[in-house]
Amino acid sequence: MFDKLGSSLDANAQALRLRADRQKALAANIANADTPNYKAVDFDFGKALAAATGRGTNRPTPAGPAANLAGTGPVHLPVLALARAGQGASPVSAAATESGGAAAAAPSTATVLAATGRLARTDAGHLAGTLSTAAPDAPAMKYRSVTQPSIDGNTVDSDVEQARFADNTLRYEASLRFLNGQIKTLTSAISGQQS
Repeated sequence: MFDKLGSSLDANAQALRLRADRQKALAANIANADTPNYKAVDFDFGKALAAATGRGTNRPTPAGPAANLAGTGPVHLPVLALARAGQGASPVSAAATESGGAAAAAPSTATVLAATGRLARTDAGHLAGTLSTAAPDAPAMKYRSVTQPSIDGNTVDSDVEQARFADNTLRYEASLRFLNGQIKTLTSAISGQQS
């Protein structure tokens, strides 16, 4: 019995969390409406909710420019190597390749990344960086299709973003009211009061 109550409340809580995440993305789009080369992002709320509540699959798939990435060197990570840390192909040492000798296998960058949270620097020109850690249940952000191309490369359409922001706000408030209604109903049922 408590499982059903918990799953019902959990689904509504996940919906609220996803609405808040979408609100942040839409607000960032609006804030960057005049930023050159800014690409508007959003996510499919229905698919994200299905994945968050266990009604769908949440497989990591490349989106946007990542879908077209190609390794041009032996030490480049596969597109999804960071998501499958330790399961990707092990990169080849750049020093061995440059010296013309046999390609010696270097420690897997994906394995180093999974163990330390830091990318391995294989060249003096590389910047030291840390793995950007998004929440494991965060929705997959995708770039918005361009409806009005701009000369500066910005893909934000302010009118569209403001309309989606307002729509998402109304849906967030409706979800919140629905969740509050569920909690009030449960509280009155537990205390034995009639409303």
